[in-house]
Amino acid sequence: YNFFEKYIPKEIKLFAVPLLTILIVTPVTLILLGPAGTFIGKYIADALQWVNVTLGWLSVAIMGAITPILVMTGMNQALFPLVFAEFDAFGYDPFVLPGMLAANVAVGAAALAVYFRAKNADNKALALSSGITGVLGITEPSIFGVLLRFKKPFIAAMIGGGVGGLFAGIMGLAEYAIVSPGLAAIL
Repeated sequence: YNFFEKYIPKEIKLFAVPLLTILIVTPVTLILLGPAGTFIGKYIADALQWVNVTLGWLSVAIMGAITPILVMTGMNQALFPLVFAEFDAFGYDPFVLPGMLAANVAVGAAALAVYFRAKNADNKALALSSGITGVLGITEPSIFGVLLRFKKPFIAAMIGGGVGGLFAGIMGLAEYAIVSPGLAAIL
């Protein structure tokens, strides 16, 4: 993008820069990044499945703690084959979705904590709106808009997700529907 932005004449820049950027980025994504993500995602899913089988209820705490990082990298999508396998075998998921539920609520709560502590009106507005969507299960706005800017809330969200996941694992929490894990999914 920066290369094209620098060298393309301003008369055609509005049209040509995005077009040429997409013409280069799309094949790179499809040929290199997509397969690499699939390869890495498979190993992450296999490792987490091993953790689940080996550690049982403690694995939900690990899932709760690492979910913000998985969401940040997009690797959370690689875990849905595990969810589908659990649903096929048991009719519910006692591992991935309960851990993600704890993490999502923790991420949303951390963003809401930033709302209460922030002095800047723009930071407060962003933290409030993304915090509400975070506790309901959509955490990308909270993670990318708020928590990564303020490192301590991100770490607190990971700790909170781990503690919530530990509680969910000990209590045997399970999700019986494939929905975005958040407060609305508890029903």
